[in-house]
Amino acid sequence: MGVPVSGRFKPFNTKLAFDPAEPAAALIASSVGIGSAALGDREPDTELLKPVRFVVALFLQANVRSTTVKRLDVICFDVASKLSIKGVSSHVVVPVTLAQTGAQTGATGSFPPSASLFESAIGSAPTPGWWSMRRR
Repeated sequence: MGVPVSGRFKPFNTKLAFDPAEPAAALIASSVGIGSAALGDREPDTELLKPVRFVVALFLQANVRSTTVKRLDVICFDVASKLSIKGVSSHVVVPVTLAQTGAQTGATGSFPPSASLFESAIGSAPTPGWWSMRRR
């Protein structure tokens, strides 16, 4: 594609044990049904499901699990994680910022994916904005 796009994954399961006062004890794990990838346009949505991309018939989920969480300041953390897509794993660091609205706290973070990981995992290198995470 060669241009940044926005999309969604619908089945998204997350296990979260996080206390900002004890970041070293955090556990953050998510799995995403990669067959649900949707960009909102039929042609690219169909392209994502082709074997050269996600190989949905063999690899149903992408997984990410935190390995360490490091506090940078009161609301910012680096979350080092293991990301697995199509049987290929890589370590990534996601800078995460917390924001509180009333009694609810949300976390926002993103990272530029490794082209070498994703070339082997989905067949071509994505643009830096290809993978982002926003969870409330």
